[in-house]
Amino acid sequence: MMSVLLVAAVMVWPSPGSERLLHRRSGADPLPIMRVEVATEGLRVTTPTGAEQVVPWDRIARLEPTDQGRLETGVADRIQLGTSLWRGYRRLLRGDARMARPEFIKAWSTLQGTDANIAALAAEGVLRSAIARSRPVEGMVPAVALSGLRSRGFVSDRFTGLEPVLDLETGLVPFLPPVVEQADAVLAAETLADWAVNAEPADRVRAELMRRLLLRIPPEENPPSSDEDEGVRFLRQLLELESEDSNRRARARERLARGIDKAPGWKEAWIRFFIGRSLVDHEDDPVLRRVGVLELLHVPPLGNAAPATLADRSLVLAANTLREVGDVEEAELLDALVRISDSNGSLETTP
Repeated sequence: MMSVLLVAAVMVWPSPGSERLLHRRSGADPLPIMRVEVATEGLRVTTPTGAEQVVPWDRIARLEPTDQGRLETGVADRIQLGTSLWRGYRRLLRGDARMARPEFIKAWSTLQGTDANIAALAAEGVLRSAIARSRPVEGMVPAVALSGLRSRGFVSDRFTGLEPVLDLETGLVPFLPPVVEQADAVLAAETLADWAVNAEPADRVRAELMRRLLLRIPPEENPPSSDEDEGVRFLRQLLELESEDSNRRARARERLARGIDKAPGWKEAWIRFFIGRSLVDHEDDPVLRRVGVLELLHVPPLGNAAPATLADRSLVLAANTLREVGDVEEAELLDALVRISDSNGSLETTP
């Protein structure tokens, strides 16, 4: 991703005595100003006392025009962008993710590729809207983008008070694992690949690992062993479980299982699901496949700490595997649990 400015700074020096008002949101008093400069994060203003400050775009309601009856170049567009962000997060805060998303998308379409706090706000808004609406495909790109922005020091404080959407240790989104329906996986993978073309190198690596996990593409023959952040290392370990080499899969299971008892609930859910899925899908030994079932059955009891999609899919995989190895009665018990937990009818076990 390129670190680019939205617009070139445009400074206008009005004639003396051309004081006007900048009307702000959130109940802030109008701000008397003399000069303005368009910047990425907001409008840089100079007050009649000579003090300077940057007012974030999403905090600006409107700016009074100059004596000539117009606004400086770029100001109107940036205020409109800020208005979209304002509407988006106000709607999201009151629980209306469906109406919040279009506003965040408007801003995100302009801010993608920009290293700025305001871009982090847009990315987080799109991401939170996707999670709230159970639309994981819509959240994959903003999740990777938001992680990259945070790693480079760009964050937004607009959602302070809500549960953090990113895990600070890994930069991953706990409730957005790379596990979706096959048709959705293809779409999400294509979207990640397209976005990664112009992304920062570190973001490209993370996007590629997410893409491979979504499509269950085996890992590289010799994956890099250089210093990488904790999130990338974790994704690489998960991807090792898709290796065609049984020894590599076994080593990956061993590494992931270390310290699982001290892992946060979401991470334990990811680890147990991916290990369990790998065992039931890639191993022929019925004993190993039953071990996989046990791993999968550890996920639902984690409750709210586990992403719902992993808990539900764990039950389906476990039921299907038990049926395949001849444990029909146990499989039928899990079928009943699947029917109870599947409120929207999207899950289906194999008869």
